[in-house]
Amino acid sequence: VVLTVNCDLTVQRVRGTALPASLVLELLNPKDVSGARCALSRCIAGEPSRFTARLRYPDDRVVDFRAVPVTVAEGAVSLRLFGWDITSWRRREDDLIRRQMELEQVNRQLMVDVNTDALTGLANRRHLLAAGSRILKEAIEERHTVSCVYLDLDHFKSINDTLGHDAGDKVLAEFAEVLKAHVRQDDVVARIGGEEFVLLLPRVPPHRAAEVARRIRRVVSS
Repeated sequence: VVLTVNCDLTVQRVRGTALPASLVLELLNPKDVSGARCALSRCIAGEPSRFTARLRYPDDRVVDFRAVPVTVAEGAVSLRLFGWDITSWRRREDDLIRRQMELEQVNRQLMVDVNTDALTGLANRRHLLAAGSRILKEAIEERHTVSCVYLDLDHFKSINDTLGHDAGDKVLAEFAEVLKAHVRQDDVVARIGGEEFVLLLPRVPPHRAAEVARRIRRVVSS
């Protein structure tokens, strides 16, 4: 589509389609008017410009516009607006962006799943080993302590044998909540298998780690 537009932005002539508006900005989706107005103002001042906008008629089609100043009689300036329908291209681009965002979300969830114990929501053995390697490296470089607390639930097998595995799973999940309540944000809490758990506590000396373990034992015992 080619439009000839007066400097007051009224449509003088249209080639290529029929557009039901007298002002060029009336052709556009209201959300795109501000950007189009700035581009057309630059063109009126003599600078060719380019902008993309959606048409209000007939169905929000996306058009890439190029505005070129044209000198007419007595030095007055009008604009020649060339428009290319890029709706299909834009929709394909939007679809690719949407698919990319969905893929990134799936990848993020996969990373969470592969590093998380499904039953308790704690870190799993894989995450513990990766985090432990990083934490130990930092501890060596910065010369600070790291404490590791190993926890095992006594007589857990008897719970499964007498009350069933559903009851055992509930015990593990509740114990995981106890552990999370007794650590800091930077600590690592992991279930490494069955009823075995590990706390990795950077910058915590052994005597303080022992205090943490005793507090957890008192809560479980009560």
